[in-house]
Amino acid sequence: MMTKIFNATLILFMALLVSCAYSKPVNQEILAAVKTPGPKPTSFSEFSRERNRLLEEEAISSLSKKTPILLSDASIPSDALLITNGIIIDGTGKAPIPNGMIIIWQKQILYVGPLKTFTNSPDVDIIDIEGNTMMPGIINAHTHHTYDPVTRHNLLMEGVTSICDLGCSMRCMPHFDEHYTPQNQPAARGFKAGPMLTAPGGYPGTFYGNSWHYDVSNVTEAEAAVYDLLSRGSDVIKIALEPGPLQDPWPVLKPSEVKKIVDTAHLYNVKVCAHVRQAAVLDIALTSGVDVIEHIPVPYRSVDEIKQYLKEDKLHLSAWPQLQNQFRYMADHNVILVPTLEANIAVLNQTCQLTESEQQQSIDFVLEIVRYFHEIGGVIALGNDFGSVGVERGMPIKEMELLLSADLTPMDVIRAGTYSAAQAIGYDDQLGSLEEGKIADLIVVDGDPLADIITIKKVTIIIQDGQLVYRSSEL
Repeated sequence: MMTKIFNATLILFMALLVSCAYSKPVNQEILAAVKTPGPKPTSFSEFSRERNRLLEEEAISSLSKKTPILLSDASIPSDALLITNGIIIDGTGKAPIPNGMIIIWQKQILYVGPLKTFTNSPDVDIIDIEGNTMMPGIINAHTHHTYDPVTRHNLLMEGVTSICDLGCSMRCMPHFDEHYTPQNQPAARGFKAGPMLTAPGGYPGTFYGNSWHYDVSNVTEAEAAVYDLLSRGSDVIKIALEPGPLQDPWPVLKPSEVKKIVDTAHLYNVKVCAHVRQAAVLDIALTSGVDVIEHIPVPYRSVDEIKQYLKEDKLHLSAWPQLQNQFRYMADHNVILVPTLEANIAVLNQTCQLTESEQQQSIDFVLEIVRYFHEIGGVIALGNDFGSVGVERGMPIKEMELLLSADLTPMDVIRAGTYSAAQAIGYDDQLGSLEEGKIADLIVVDGDPLADIITIKKVTIIIQDGQLVYRSSEL
């Protein structure tokens, strides 16, 4: 009974109750003829429209990548925005630029670097940030229930310029293309996976009904499901590998099905992320070429096993060499980990069957796994499972603090929430760092986040798509 209660609690925080009506995709309606895929579109406003043409008679039109506009040493365009007199943290992990400036024009970053002299028109808008810090806007790479532009507007106003929703119904998907609220307020950029690909009778349908899942019974359906989701505008593909309760396990996708999903998505340069909480199924994802592991795979499946491993002194990573090997494989093959520590720890803290000491030892084990993965060179991206039970709203500061507890440096944490998060959703060529030619999504914060990560909450300027959407009255 205790095991069942724990497993119900464990699964409960993995996702939220569905608030949108169910619209199950029908495999037999997928067009049989799929044309040769083209390159990934670079314009976000065009991205979903291009995806909707995947199953039509013609292949996707080739959209060339924007060529960065070259900035002459002599002049700045008259309608440019110049931000100056501040520290620059560019998101790549490079050393900060102490007295830097950024020039933005037509959504792009024209220049980022040390303060230098340009000839500029008197019409150029210049913002002196008075020693504050410029950095990329935060990207939350794992959220739920963020389809509503009002929710995303609130996130944007906190400094979260992009999110990736990793579980929603078909009917919610079009809302991610709504860039403004009904009151014409800008919203954080919304990437989405749509429903998770899973085995019939598997998670999340076993627990939350049909809205968040898309059944795949064989390799043919696996391929068709990817085409269907891409045609509906999915920016990433998410699979669920969740065996569920120990006593009454749930079915999971077969390795051949996962491989077909990955191979098909990769034809379109689309990332595949996998919900994996159990180390026992991690190899299915890794051997199939999955790009991102969501959550932290652990060797236990019940509260009873936690207690047993604590009694046997096995709740530490050295007791699990196979798990270490799996994480080394991830690091060697650039498989990104989005640990969602805040959500993981929230459920451990809420598990009444564990004593306070047992809870803390379980939390220490989870942090040890993240610490080990970071130490061996693994890429960690920030995502806090926003929308889940016990997860704070707004800027994911708690997740950042937990990553610090796993011995990431403040610079590592900033990279996780910017460049690495953009990598996890497949848009690091356009977002996630302050580099010339990239889209200008950035924030200015009052203070130095390398000295105190909480400083990231003190947002004084927000720029999205090169547009100033918020400026503190103090600047």
